[in-house]
Amino acid sequence: MTTPNISNIALYSASRVFSNMSLVCILVFVTAFTNGENLFFNFNHVIVTFIVTCILVLLNMDKLFFHKKILSSYFFLFIVLFVISFFASMYFGLDYTSNPNLNRYDITFDASLRSLLFKIPMHLTLIFFIYLGIDRLSEIKRILFAFILCALAVNIITLFLLSTGINTIEGRLASTFEDPNYLGRLEVISIAISICYLIFKESSFNLKMIIIANMVFSFLIQVFTYSRSSVLSLVAVIILIFYFSKSKFLKIIFTSGLILGMVLLIPIMSSVRYGAGSDADISFISTFLDPSNALRILLNLIALKMFVHSPFFGVGYNNFYNVMLNYSEFFPISLPLITNTVIVHSWLFTLLAEQGLLGFISFVSLLIISFRRLVISIKQRISSDNLFVGVSLLSLFFIVVFNGLFFPTIIMELLFSLICGLIGSYLKIMKINYSSTIEKLRVL
Repeated sequence: MTTPNISNIALYSASRVFSNMSLVCILVFVTAFTNGENLFFNFNHVIVTFIVTCILVLLNMDKLFFHKKILSSYFFLFIVLFVISFFASMYFGLDYTSNPNLNRYDITFDASLRSLLFKIPMHLTLIFFIYLGIDRLSEIKRILFAFILCALAVNIITLFLLSTGINTIEGRLASTFEDPNYLGRLEVISIAISICYLIFKESSFNLKMIIIANMVFSFLIQVFTYSRSSVLSLVAVIILIFYFSKSKFLKIIFTSGLILGMVLLIPIMSSVRYGAGSDADISFISTFLDPSNALRILLNLIALKMFVHSPFFGVGYNNFYNVMLNYSEFFPISLPLITNTVIVHSWLFTLLAEQGLLGFISFVSLLIISFRRLVISIKQRISSDNLFVGVSLLSLFFIVVFNGLFFPTIIMELLFSLICGLIGSYLKIMKINYSSTIEKLRVL
């Protein structure tokens, strides 16, 4: 009888713990703590992301050396153009004249450049090595379940914090996030993946009941974030999911129910939000009395004026607030309403203002190509796993992009990089599977 080699056992255990899938799952849980500054859960997620990315690189060096191009060259082209747009906007844009008394962030030229030089390589490396390291649909499926477990963990934390009385921001649930809208988005992600599993995967009755109970739990948490953008995202993504369902009856019933629910839910949520009117006044009109609506519209209009002023390269990455304060033609009125606002509440208007047409066209082209390739791969319908994984990733992609139209920029978020890497892996896997299937048919 041979004695097990301790070093071999240690290496095997390490390989199980530090597999590509487990590392990505770790980062999925980290996403729940990337936007919190007000709780004891806060930690430096950038350092954690950097360390995990380095481990991913080390684990996949052999794959890097033998990697063959699978995805279209257009991905590489538009990624390069988009990266160039950051630095071109800073070089050709307006002066970075920061006023620290009116802003809690460091948005000087040097600080913005340092941020770019660190974050762009890290995020691109993370995306590429997730694409390179995840090779099976089963791995992506487990990562998707990690999103559901992440939301469940956050919900348990939410209930605990609610019992202590420190979980709300202006009467809205926020949990591990500094902004309730992020919590609402996480709940929508969990609900969307759960719906995809119920529709496209066969499972036991007990498992279905557990998933449905968790969906209801997530929905209740989401409602009490009073996030209108997450409600709109939920409605839109469920319509998208049911587009891929074979049952026309389900499509009609759920779409009609969702539209009706949205018409009823959003005015009620908006009416009880802080600053949206008196507690007794629950009316559709009060939905539009929230001061944040006027603020967002104002910021978007200012962003459009900046785009008209500098249409090709923009006013400079991370320079919106500086320009707004120092150039009276963009904001010639009093400042109290938007003091300490550093970003436009939409990635679309942010890109137009700060990075101009170069950044906007390259980024939107990447979104369109990714969306199109995802839909084509999903329609291959090779297996139920393909449908579940494909539609789930499309849903996550849609949620982040759609929600970002109403709230802050998404480009430098860890969540966005994770989703992009997983989409790349899925497209790679589907292309390899499709090619092997065609090859087998030729042999027959």
